[in-house]
Amino acid sequence: MAVVISNNLVLLDRFTGEPLNHARIGYAKISGTITASSSAPGYPASDADYEMTYNYWKPQTMPASWEVDPGGNTACTYMAIAAHTFGTDGATVSAQFWNGTQWVTLATSSPLAGDDSPIMFIFSELAATKYRIFISGSTPPRVGVIYIGKTLDMQRAIYGGNSPITLSRETVTRPTISERGQWLGRSIIRAGSTGSWSWQNLKAAWYRANFDPFVEHARTKPFFIAWRPETFPDEIAYCWTNSDISPTNQGVADFMSVTLNAKGLGIE
Repeated sequence: MAVVISNNLVLLDRFTGEPLNHARIGYAKISGTITASSSAPGYPASDADYEMTYNYWKPQTMPASWEVDPGGNTACTYMAIAAHTFGTDGATVSAQFWNGTQWVTLATSSPLAGDDSPIMFIFSELAATKYRIFISGSTPPRVGVIYIGKTLDMQRAIYGGNSPITLSRETVTRPTISERGQWLGRSIIRAGSTGSWSWQNLKAAWYRANFDPFVEHARTKPFFIAWRPETFPDEIAYCWTNSDISPTNQGVADFMSVTLNAKGLGIE
C-alpha cells in the first residue's frame, strides 16, 4: 500500500538502495507506444512525451488516462509530470502499472487548488509491460511533460550549500516611473527559478558509471529532481542546465565532487 508523503512526492512502502535523504534525479525515460483514452483537437497524446513545456496533451473527456507500452517487461522507479494544470482544474492523478490482468495504482496525488507545480511519484523498482497516469475530475486538464523510467539515486546526501530551486525565484521586471520619479508599478517580463546542488565524496567509479550518463543527458534535455525527498517532499523541480557539468577530483581516496546548477519553471 502506498504512503502519501505530500501532494508532490509519493513513496511506495520501503526502498532498497540509497536512503531517502539522498536526491533522486529523474531523467531516464522508457520509450514505447503512446496512447490516451481521448485527446482534444490540437492536443495529441504524443505531445506529453516530449520535453517541451509549451505543447500539451489534453483529454477530451474525463476520467482520462495516458499510457506508454514499452513492448515488454521494463523496470521503472518513478513517474513525473510537469507543465500541468491539475491544481487549476481540480484534478486528481494516479500512477499505475499493468500487472497482466488489471491496472494497479501505486499512489495518488490531489494537488491543492491552483498548485500546478511538478509532481514526482517515486516507488520501489518494479517491472511491468505498461505504465500510465490516470486522471479523475470534472474538467479536462492540460499535461505538458510526462517522464517514466528509473531514477538516478545519488550516492551521497546534500548538506551545506544547497539553494532549493523551489524557493529561488528568478524574475526580470520592468518598473514604471513617472516623469517626476513617482512609483507607478512594475511589470514582470519573465519569471523562472534557479537552483544549485552540490555533492562531495562521490566514488570516482560510481560517478563515471552513474552520474556521467546524466551529465550527457543534461547537455540538451531537462530533468526532474527531488533533492531530499524524505525531508522536503514538496521541493520537486523540472529544470535544465545552461552550461556543462564538470566534476572535481578531491585528491583523497579517489573521491569526486560535483555541483549542479539549473534553471526551472517559474514559481508562484
